[in-house]
Amino acid sequence: MLSAALDELITQKTGFSSTAATLLMQWPSIVGPEVARHVTAVDFDTDTRALVLRPDSVAWATQIRLLAPQLIRRLNADNGSETVRTVHILKPVRPQLRSSAKAPPAVPAGPPPSPEPVPGPQRPLYRRPPAPRPVDPAVLAAAERQAQQTPREPEHLFRSPRSTPASSADRTRTRALLRAQARRQPPE
Repeated sequence: MLSAALDELITQKTGFSSTAATLLMQWPSIVGPEVARHVTAVDFDTDTRALVLRPDSVAWATQIRLLAPQLIRRLNADNGSETVRTVHILKPVRPQLRSSAKAPPAVPAGPPPSPEPVPGPQRPLYRRPPAPRPVDPAVLAAAERQAQQTPREPEHLFRSPRSTPASSADRTRTRALLRAQARRQPPE
């Protein structure tokens, strides 16, 4: 009788059942301060007996997924058998977005402050291509002589395909393709 009244009072004050409130309050002591700092117990569904957790990064979400069987055994050992059946892990939230009251973005009053110089060697983000160096006229003349003395392929071998006359086999094939195409088209 007293436990039922206490359960009802806890549910009215916290919005959670007594089991859920107990689990959520004991979360830091069950998992330790390091894990509790990065993973928050958000809810406990008494119908499905699922503990809902929200990690603050993907790494901690993965860690909790790997530790889920051990975590369930530990929670059930501390709170009674079959208290928790599953652990549901929500999408990670960055720590600065955890608070429910979001501050409006600050609007700067004037131009942004100039960045402070960073010690050490500075490299530009974009490097201009070097200016072309003057070429020695003797080198240009030597390159021109070499190009003229190099044997070239006969130009008739490199005519464009449109200027090359078609062979009789090519003409026959083209006519056959046109006849076949005409047969496929329905009569108008």
